[in-house]
Amino acid sequence: MGEVLQSSLSSAEGLNLKLMVNKSIKKVLYAEAGEDMVDFLLSFLTFPLGSILRLLGGNSSLGSMDNLYRSVECSGVTRDDSLRELLLQPVVSRGFGCSSNPLGVKESEQPPPSLWCKSVQDFSHNYSYTFFLTTEMNNANHFGTLSRLQFVNPKSPTSETAGQGGFLKEPETFFITDNLVFTPIDSFWSLSFLKSMEFSLDDLEVRTVKVGTVEALRILKASLLSQTVLTDALVNFALKIPKQEK
Repeated sequence: MGEVLQSSLSSAEGLNLKLMVNKSIKKVLYAEAGEDMVDFLLSFLTFPLGSILRLLGGNSSLGSMDNLYRSVECSGVTRDDSLRELLLQPVVSRGFGCSSNPLGVKESEQPPPSLWCKSVQDFSHNYSYTFFLTTEMNNANHFGTLSRLQFVNPKSPTSETAGQGGFLKEPETFFITDNLVFTPIDSFWSLSFLKSMEFSLDDLEVRTVKVGTVEALRILKASLLSQTVLTDALVNFALKIPKQEK
């Protein structure tokens, strides 16, 4: 009980994950994790495909996508280097970055186009105002005013910083099944789940894992190919290790 698994290549500030493992068949029944780990898993849904292919170093096993990526990587087919970089190293859309991300997928730093709200007073209709958006900072005359609109983080509308805030409602501890179904923690749920699996308690083992870059890459790849993600990525290591892990 309580065995700690860590890779020498893992980040010292990795994400904590507690696994409930069946010792006989070496299978993860479920895991317990905090909000940061679930935020990291949800960030997979925001990754551009090109960034996934880059992270997995040409071993994604996603049909012919690795060949498509290498065609751009090994030839000068794009109009210029900036477009080549856009295809080979795409970034997450502005505001959708994840602070708890051992994979380090970058968020777009390009600011959105400046938008201005112009309000024009209409004296012919009881001094009512008409509002419209513009990308040009035209000088407002005495009949109206011009206000610049600020970018709002979609994950945290009250925050002034685009990188702040997670995807979840509030800090919480979660159960995560081997195939990445997650739910807020409930002790009755875990007991009923274990009972439904009909395993002896003596055959169960708790393992604590520190998820750094190596483990995160394994989880990402397993999530694309497997229904036993945590078992394959953290217990059996059944999948090929991407080049970056060597």
